[in-house]
Amino acid sequence: MKKIAMVLIIGLCVGLVGVFAEHPGGTGVGVLFRSGYNFGDGGSGLDVGLSLKLASVPVYWGLFLNIRDSMFGVGGTGDYYVIDRSLIQDANFNLGWHLGLGGYATALFRKDDPHLAAGGRIPVGLSLQFAKNFEAFLNVAYNLGLQVLPKINFPAHFFNGELGVRLWIYSRSGLRFCPWL
Repeated sequence: MKKIAMVLIIGLCVGLVGVFAEHPGGTGVGVLFRSGYNFGDGGSGLDVGLSLKLASVPVYWGLFLNIRDSMFGVGGTGDYYVIDRSLIQDANFNLGWHLGLGGYATALFRKDDPHLAAGGRIPVGLSLQFAKNFEAFLNVAYNLGLQVLPKINFPAHFFNGELGVRLWIYSRSGLRFCPWL
């Protein structure tokens, strides 16, 4: 099992070289978990997603997958942070907060009941950057949009919370595939 894990880590590090090598500022990639409350429908389950921030694009992306007994769903978010400030900062630690504007799109396929929606969102959150290359974050977002399946519904609005971690990969000081090695 340890050998398989090591091969996967090395493969990920080598694979990221071609994707992120041309971005001078730094790229963040990680995992996040999302849950929420839909007005009228109640609570939702837990989604697992990929968090991505490319150095050359000022948008924080979230790509989600939702698999349950009788449902399959995919979705995405893209957020631009209008305010991104530090609250507490020193050499190896930064606690910050952000307020952004963004969008979302989601498709859920339930047994005889598909859902398709898109709209805008306002995320607000905290970010804890520790060690040089790691970040933990917490977001709460209000989402307002248009649901087109199974029927047209406006406003389709809900809150969701996101909790995740990112690994930051920098290329300013030479090519570093795995900063922790």
